[in-house]
Amino acid sequence: YINPFVTAEDPNRVPVKDDEGNSLEPAGSEMDENDHEITNSALPSNFNELAGWVSGAIANSEFSEDQISVSVSSSGSITIRFKDSVLFAPNSAELTPQGRRAVGMFVPALRALNDYIAKVNIGGHTAAVPGPSEYNDWTLSSARACSVLNYMEWRVAVDPNKYKAEGYAQYSPIADN
Repeated sequence: YINPFVTAEDPNRVPVKDDEGNSLEPAGSEMDENDHEITNSALPSNFNELAGWVSGAIANSEFSEDQISVSVSSSGSITIRFKDSVLFAPNSAELTPQGRRAVGMFVPALRALNDYIAKVNIGGHTAAVPGPSEYNDWTLSSARACSVLNYMEWRVAVDPNKYKAEGYAQYSPIADN
């Protein structure tokens, strides 16, 4: 299966070819030298350390706190929010190389704490744009959430049965539209 929304190539995976030896990989699936996992020095050893680790990873990355933010709820869940322009081009559900780096920098910590993580909810959003759009916001927001989920699953961040993807379209905005 080739996810049409995530084009990153797994360097350890044997390329998919048809019976005649032609590549079935999506166009643009090659990784560039900057498309690597960004890590923070010491991984968190328990769930209580995760929010601090995530904040440190953001501070030590190419991203600003305006682009990626972290918050902890009173119930103990951790929310990592990405500005849509970090992950996707307008009206697209394909993760950009920058988006893969942004999501990828958290994978080592999630993988290290897999046993402590009960679920990973991934919400996709779109902006409320006046007038008709050639893209259905429900489809686009759901596809965006699935792109992030598929990328995290491909990177083996947590057990696959812990993921949940939801599309919110232009409703439930996380920022002013």
